[in-house]
Amino acid sequence: MAGADSVPAASTLTLEQVFRAQPYKGESAKDAQFSRSGRYLAYRWNSFGEPGTDLYVHDTKTGKTLRVTTPAVMARFDAPEDIERFERKFKQKQDETAQRQAKEVAQQAYLRGDAVDMDQWENAGIKRVKKEIAEKSSAAHGRPAPSSARLR
Repeated sequence: MAGADSVPAASTLTLEQVFRAQPYKGESAKDAQFSRSGRYLAYRWNSFGEPGTDLYVHDTKTGKTLRVTTPAVMARFDAPEDIERFERKFKQKQDETAQRQAKEVAQQAYLRGDAVDMDQWENAGIKRVKKEIAEKSSAAHGRPAPSSARLR
């Protein structure tokens, strides 16, 4: 029998690691329904990093689960503009989540006493707004948008 000193020490999880902007796993299953016989369980689930929710069917007798829908399968039925819009929204959501996670990590570093530029996100937002205003103004006057170098 191994001694207590051979047991590895448990690592300590911080609240910041547990409650982070980017979750460790996907969402919980939704709209679960059993078949009339009780053998099959159908549900919608969004696994981490996957766009949308997909339909799954679990066979309680065999223990096997079948993923019925995937983005690739559904692309055959969606209009190209719907797919493009969906992909843009998905990328935007990923970018927003990555930004929230980066801010949380930076805040943790700042609280530890590390040198962190906490204004970087606000400055990037101001730069983005200036660029949008310049582009809209140029489009309204029929001129090409100014280069980003002049917006600083």
